[in-house]
Amino acid sequence: MEVKHIDGRFRLKENLGTCTKCSMFRAANLVDIGHTVLVKIGQSKHRGLLERERAILDQLCGLPGIPGVICYIYSNIRPQNTLVGPVLPGQQTNELCLFDFSLAQLYRDPQTYYHVPFLSGRPLSTILPFALLNHHSGNQLSRRDDLELLAYLLLYLARGLLPWIDTNVTSNSDILQSKESISVAQLCDALPSPFTTFLSYARNLSFTQKPDYNYVLNLFRALHADTAAPPPALSPAVEMSERAYWTEDAVSLHPKLAVSVYETPRKRRRDTTVAPPTSVKRCVASPVETWRLT
Repeated sequence: MEVKHIDGRFRLKENLGTCTKCSMFRAANLVDIGHTVLVKIGQSKHRGLLERERAILDQLCGLPGIPGVICYIYSNIRPQNTLVGPVLPGQQTNELCLFDFSLAQLYRDPQTYYHVPFLSGRPLSTILPFALLNHHSGNQLSRRDDLELLAYLLLYLARGLLPWIDTNVTSNSDILQSKESISVAQLCDALPSPFTTFLSYARNLSFTQKPDYNYVLNLFRALHADTAAPPPALSPAVEMSERAYWTEDAVSLHPKLAVSVYETPRKRRRDTTVAPPTSVKRCVASPVETWRLT
C-alpha cells in the first residue's frame, strides 16, 4: 500500500532519500496551508494493529455513552482528542485519555432522566472530517452519534485516512456529498467484518435508543482466539521524547509504519498531534477522572 497522506493533515510530495530503515519525504501541511514539513517513514515495532484497536475500543466504548458521566455525550471523538500515555508521574502503564469537552452536551435531563427532544437546524460545531451526517444536517445528537464517531475513529486508525479527507474537498457541502456517496461496505472494504457490523449498528440506532456496548466490544473480541485473555497493553500513540509523531498504516498484513514529522529546517522538531507536555499535564486525566463532570 502506497502511503500518500499522514494523519489526514500532511500530503507526501517528493522522496528526498531512502535507506534500509526509513524514507524521507517533503510534505505539504493540509491544515496550515503553505507550511512544508519533513516526514520520515520507517517500520514500527509496535504490536499488531487489531490488538491495538481492541485495546482502544475496550477503554473508549461505553465512556462516551455515559456510564461515567450522567446524562452527557462527548460529541467530539477524533484522533486529536484521544491520547495514550502515562497519566501520573512514574506510572509504568499507559492509559487512553480524552480531552476537550467543549462540545459535550446533555442527552437527557439530569433531574427527570427524560431524553432531550429531537431538534433540527442546529449549527455545525465540529471539525468537518469527523462530523457525522447528523452533524451536517444540523440534527440533535444522542448516544448513537458518539458510537458512530467511535466507529469513524477506529476506521481512521485502521486505514490511516478517511476517504473524504482531501485537499480538494474542503467545504461542508462537498464533504457531506462525499460521505453520502460512500456506502458502509465501501468504507469498510478489506477490513474485518466487525468494522462493517459496528458502523451499520451505530447508524441504525434510533435517536433515544441506548447502545449495547457489550455487543460492540464482543464483535472485536471475537477476532481473537482467546477472548478470555485480558486486553493488550496500549502503546503510546505519541512518544514525545523519542519522535514527534508515529502512526500505523492500514489493514493487517501491511507493515506498521513509524512516522516522524519535522518542521523545516530539520532542527525544529515538534509534536503534530497533541499540545506541549506542560499543557497535556493540565488538561488530561484518566478516563475515570475525566468523566467526572457532575
